[in-house]
Amino acid sequence: MRKVLRLLFAIAFATIAVAALEVDTRLPLGLMLWAGAASFGLAALIIALPAFDRLRSRQLRVAGWLMCVALLGVSGSHLWISAEAAQGARTDSAPAAEVDHMLRWSATAGNAEDMYNLGVRLSAGDAKSQQEAERWLRAAGARGYAESTIPLARLLIAQGRYAEAQGLLQNATSPRDADAKWLLSQAIWAQSPNQTSDNAWQSLLREAADQGQVDAMALVGLLHAQGEQGFMKDPVKARTWYRRAAEKGHARAAFNLGLDYEWGMGGLPDREQAIAAYRIAAAQNLPEAKLNLGVLLMNRLDNDSLREAKELLSDVAQGDRSDLAAIAQENIEILEKKI
Repeated sequence: MRKVLRLLFAIAFATIAVAALEVDTRLPLGLMLWAGAASFGLAALIIALPAFDRLRSRQLRVAGWLMCVALLGVSGSHLWISAEAAQGARTDSAPAAEVDHMLRWSATAGNAEDMYNLGVRLSAGDAKSQQEAERWLRAAGARGYAESTIPLARLLIAQGRYAEAQGLLQNATSPRDADAKWLLSQAIWAQSPNQTSDNAWQSLLREAADQGQVDAMALVGLLHAQGEQGFMKDPVKARTWYRRAAEKGHARAAFNLGLDYEWGMGGLPDREQAIAAYRIAAAQNLPEAKLNLGVLLMNRLDNDSLREAKELLSDVAQGDRSDLAAIAQENIEILEKKI
C-alpha cells in the first residue's frame, strides 16, 4: 500500500512539473522559477518517504504524509492561481500594481515578451520609471524581441534624444512599418536645420500617413491646412486627412475636423458633421472640443441638447484650462436663461 502511495505521489509531482513546463511561457509571471523549485523540493520529499516508515512514532509518520499532501495541494493551487492571475494581467482585469509585480517577475526570469510589456507600462510613468522602461525595452531587443523598437524609439523622442531614436529606427528590420516611419520622420525633422527643404522626413511622413498611421494622418492634415513645412496649402486635402484620422479616434484631428465643418474651411459648412466630430474629441476629454460642442448644442434649443450642453460646459468651467473656463462660464449663464 505504501509503495502504491509513493507511486501516486511521484506521478502527481511529475504532473505538476510537466504542467509548469508546458504553461505558455508568455504568461506574465515568474512561474517557471517557482514551479521548478517546488518540483525539486517535492521530489526530495518523495525520496525521503521511506524514512517516514522507519519512524517509531506513528504520529510522526502521519505528520510526514500530511506534509507531503499539503505541499502537493499548495503546489497545485499555486500553479492554478498563477495561471488565473496571468490571465488577469493579460486582460487588464488585475490591479495595476499586481500586473507590474508579475511582469517584473517574468522579465527577471528572462521572458523577452514581458520585458517588452513591462517596459511599455513603465514608459508612461515619471522619469525614474522611464529609465527602468528603457532598460527593459533594450533588454527585450537584445533578446531578439523586435516589437521593442517602436516603444523605445517613442520614449527616446519624448526625451529629446532624436539622434539615438534615428539610429535605432534606421537599424530596424526593413521594410519599416508605419509606426517606425512616423517616428523616424519626427526624429529627422527635429534635427533638420532647414525643415521645409528637407524631403527625407516629409516622404517618410507621407508614407506613414498613406499606410494608416493615425498621428501621421493628423499631422499631414494640419500641414495641408496651414500650408507649412513644404506642404501645399490645401483645405480640401486637410479635411480628408482629418476625417481619416478622426475615424481612427485621433482626438486632435477630430477637433480640427469639427472646426473645419463648423466654419467651412475645406468645403461647405455642416454643423451636424461638426457636432459628430467634436463628440469624438470630447469623448477623449479634450476641453476645447467639449466647449465647442456645448456651444453648438445650445443652438439646437431642444431640452436634451440643452442639458447635454450644460454638462459639457460645466466640465470645462471646472477644468484646469482657465482660458476656456471663463468662456464656458459665460455660455452657461446664457444657457440658464434658455432652460
